[in-house]
Amino acid sequence: MENKTTEIVIIGSGPAGLSAALYAYRANRKLIVLDKGTPGGKINITSHIQNWPSIKEISGPELAGMFVEQAQALGIEVVYGDVISVAKQADGFLVHTDEGDLIGKAVIIASGTSERKLGIPGEAKFTGRGVSYCATCDGAFFRNQDVAVIGSTNQAAEEALYLADIVKKVYIIDRHAELGITPILLDRIKAKANIEVRLESVTYQIKGDDKVESIMVRDSKEYELPVKAVFPFVGSIPNTSFIVDKQILDKNGYIIADADMKTAVEGLFAAGDVIAKALRQIVTAASDGAIAATSATKLIRKK
Repeated sequence: MENKTTEIVIIGSGPAGLSAALYAYRANRKLIVLDKGTPGGKINITSHIQNWPSIKEISGPELAGMFVEQAQALGIEVVYGDVISVAKQADGFLVHTDEGDLIGKAVIIASGTSERKLGIPGEAKFTGRGVSYCATCDGAFFRNQDVAVIGSTNQAAEEALYLADIVKKVYIIDRHAELGITPILLDRIKAKANIEVRLESVTYQIKGDDKVESIMVRDSKEYELPVKAVFPFVGSIPNTSFIVDKQILDKNGYIIADADMKTAVEGLFAAGDVIAKALRQIVTAASDGAIAATSATKLIRKK
């Protein structure tokens, strides 16, 4: 990527980033979307989506593809690189990446979150060899075998339901006394004969030779549970390590933004899962992106 100058730099090509790009484009602003991965963001690893208005049910990759196709049809420029830093300059911002630099009058950070790791022995060793953070991507490799899903998030429940149609048995293992998921997901989990929930249980080691063969679990006792794959879904961490001005982050690393998606730094906006908020959904991310682009456009016009 060559060094580029534009009006608005949008970091992230998930629902928030592409929504921001759409609204900035409609406002006739010059913009560049920057991402380090597959356009569409984390919805690419979501199996079933049933809460996007107007669509009864759709897979994550399909919906992501629709977002990307719309951006491509409009000629929105998407470039690739891993962001190293975002720094304020006198006349805007310098976005430094491993592939080159972008200079913009305003920046919208829509970098989303990454899956939190378990941090237990064997997790790193077997990543890609039985440990996966994407059931949609890797579930088919374990057809008719026993697997474990670690966590009690809605994502954990959704991925367990997806796996239940492929594998022999799914163990949902979580340290809490009850699953912290929506009632509709809980009903679906209970209806699946090949899903077994083990609560107040802690997975403390993943074992195997060349690939996963079992996990060690602790509840009232310690025991070894034979499984061929482990899918951890224990929450997320915000992708904000590249932010130089730490005053805009809360104690957990999420960006603090107001109702207009403005941060404490003029010209720096944020949208989607990366901001500190109560609800992280595709529809709220898209809304955030639209608001952020509108706010950025107003600022540029004012200047």
